[in-house]
Amino acid sequence: MRHAVAAPGVTTSSIVLPSRRSVRLTGSHVRRSKALSTSSHAFAIGVIPTRTTTSFFFTPAASAGPPGSTSATRAPPACGTSPGSMPSVPRPQYGAGRGPRTVIVFVHATAVAAARRTTILRTCTRELWHAPRPMLDLIAEAKKLAIPPISNFFVGAVARGTSGNLYLGANFEFPGEALSFTVHAEQAAVVNAMAHGETGLDVLAVSAAPCGYCRQFLNELTTASTLQILIPDHPPALLSSLLPFAFGPADLGVTAALMSPQSHGLTLDAPDELAAAALAAADASYAPYSHAYAGVALRTRDGAIYRGSLAENAAYNPSMSPFEAAIVSLVITGGKSYADIAEAVLVEVKAAPVSQAGATRAVLASIGDVPLRLIQI
Repeated sequence: MRHAVAAPGVTTSSIVLPSRRSVRLTGSHVRRSKALSTSSHAFAIGVIPTRTTTSFFFTPAASAGPPGSTSATRAPPACGTSPGSMPSVPRPQYGAGRGPRTVIVFVHATAVAAARRTTILRTCTRELWHAPRPMLDLIAEAKKLAIPPISNFFVGAVARGTSGNLYLGANFEFPGEALSFTVHAEQAAVVNAMAHGETGLDVLAVSAAPCGYCRQFLNELTTASTLQILIPDHPPALLSSLLPFAFGPADLGVTAALMSPQSHGLTLDAPDELAAAALAAADASYAPYSHAYAGVALRTRDGAIYRGSLAENAAYNPSMSPFEAAIVSLVITGGKSYADIAEAVLVEVKAAPVSQAGATRAVLASIGDVPLRLIQI
């Protein structure tokens, strides 16, 4: 993470990303300039898909320049709204050609006229409208991460954590295995956010309408009741409106929720590095229905380690295995492929009513000759 001044009084946060075709993005901070007055806020989002140290900034048209610039010395527009309408958010302008680029999107988010303040605050400053357009624009980058050898249907998702960071997700399939092993893009985005310490999501943008499986998976989240879903060319919607009469944790007497911090006191005597990573994943797993806490750690040929935790669901089937979660970390965070996996360790509770061993071995076999070390505690 690095910071660059885009205009006087406005600081943007940028993330340096790999220059390969599949852009790896964990998120970008949205920061409010302290130099702005309370009657006019602006937000900036920066994305740099390159490893180079030089940053080139492309701003919206001069007529809508950032506060502090020549074109913005007068009061900024009040989101271009009228009562009952949605804000007019400028689209990011991407640099032409190849090489480093940064996208900065300024969203003016308060009323200039006091008479319109209530309307503007309602339509512009609610969490839904802070940065919907940039999230939708990042879907294309998320889709590049997908590995769908069976369906050849690429799905991308962008989740915004409650911290304001953005996380990518994509769908992953495993040739030769049952379709039930498929990782959905929405699931991948959630797991990616969890791996980076998020405890909830407030907005999720997806390239296509979430399927029923994903709606049920998302209903397990800590923020399910307020989660906003963005789909290109469709009006935003609450998850609750997409899943009426929902069945969830409360129906089974569970008060916890997915993305809430978990710790189960699991220990091992002198574990090696890979086993310790799998143990940490198992200890952080969300399994309120079976209590079959489990975690997987994958070591790649270059020695890097990626881990994943079990994420259960009240409806059972949408549960996400620890191996699938580790695959998300491997591909999205690590920029690796299935072929890079050299070794795998599964740590799970021995006396649990279910086991992840059989499923993990089956999917590993579809990837290649990768040994699985099983540790039951």
